[in-house]
Amino acid sequence: MAKIGGRFGILANRDFLLLFSGKLVSQLGDQVYAFAISWFILDRTHSGFQMALFLMVDSLVLALLSPLGGAVADRTSRKAILVAMDLARGLIVIALAILYQLNVLQIWMLYVGALGLSTCAAVFGPAASAIIPNVVDSKLLPKALSLNQFSWSFTAITGMLAGGLIFSWAGVSAIFLINALSFLISAGLEARVRIKAKPRLSGEAGSPPKPALGARISTLARELREGYRYVRDDRLISSFCVLFAIYNALIMPIGFVYFPYFFNVVLKSASYQLAFATGSVFVGMMIASPIVPRVIGRLRLRSAILAGLGVLATCWLLFIVSALGPFGKGLGIWGITWLVSGLSFAIGFSVTFINVPITLFLQRRTADEYRGRFWGFFSSLISLSVPLGYLAGGALVQRLPLALIFGVSALAVLLLALWMARSKELRELQD
Repeated sequence: MAKIGGRFGILANRDFLLLFSGKLVSQLGDQVYAFAISWFILDRTHSGFQMALFLMVDSLVLALLSPLGGAVADRTSRKAILVAMDLARGLIVIALAILYQLNVLQIWMLYVGALGLSTCAAVFGPAASAIIPNVVDSKLLPKALSLNQFSWSFTAITGMLAGGLIFSWAGVSAIFLINALSFLISAGLEARVRIKAKPRLSGEAGSPPKPALGARISTLARELREGYRYVRDDRLISSFCVLFAIYNALIMPIGFVYFPYFFNVVLKSASYQLAFATGSVFVGMMIASPIVPRVIGRLRLRSAILAGLGVLATCWLLFIVSALGPFGKGLGIWGITWLVSGLSFAIGFSVTFINVPITLFLQRRTADEYRGRFWGFFSSLISLSVPLGYLAGGALVQRLPLALIFGVSALAVLLLALWMARSKELRELQD
């Protein structure tokens, strides 16, 4: 592990800086690609279903294959996995670019490309999460996780803006080029990371002969079962997994279903006004990212999470009272837009106080030999809960008043906080 310290703190860790830089570059390219290709499909097909299907591929593949990716991350060099998957994703995008230049690219080919990219992501994701404690000292882990949260928020905003501008100015060819380069640059940065050879799993011989395919499948299945039992039998880990899955199913429809419905159908505003409100969430997350490590250095993790859940529920209740109530009618469209943007900022701020402490606890709690499999199972669980939240939110918003939906969501979050406060396992949580 590289020595950490000095005036630059976590960024003085050369290996983490390389990992962080690579992830930042590839995430930015990915966000640009996802936004622009979704628009490209909509432009070609004029079908919202086709665009939604393209977006759903990622969640479904991650849900199915992330546990397998986690098992691979516990048997193989995590650094090698990151480099190989980024190279593979770069080559997939280059192949799509060539097909486009030859004027033979069809929509179904983009779905096949999305399937390949998501498969690589299902292997990449668990290894990327599991490798962080291998290069970062435990004391600086909160700062590392906060920087990752900042990276995700920053690339989400800039990716949407850049994707729209580049697609308008330079076309889809430039999008392919940018995304391919982002993966190749990321692979080059990751290849320079110095990390000790990963210890072999217990019972492995020094240089055993390569087993037959059937034996390898049997071993992989056994290790997946071991990983599942490890997660199931640790009551703290399993409790946090359930909490985080329910929380994601509740919160994700807010920005991607309820707010768009409110601005489009109820408020009848322009799309850029929705963009202000949605972007404010990510701004709140970015502002909170450097603050969270300082706060959780003084509080127990459970206290920070409970505070975040409380603020989140309060913001939703204020949305009902202000934007949906009589007060909102006198503000006009722009007045409501700025009001909702302020609440969105507070939501993003509070979300960071939930996400970072939970991730920190899970990183510290999980044993290194199981960490890849844990993040594989965790990724699969979240990838299932979020689309279910979208589907439920989409069905509810057509049948129930928004005030009732936000009120029930706020109540559900408060019940989560109450469960966490009263749970014997979670009450005993120490930093």
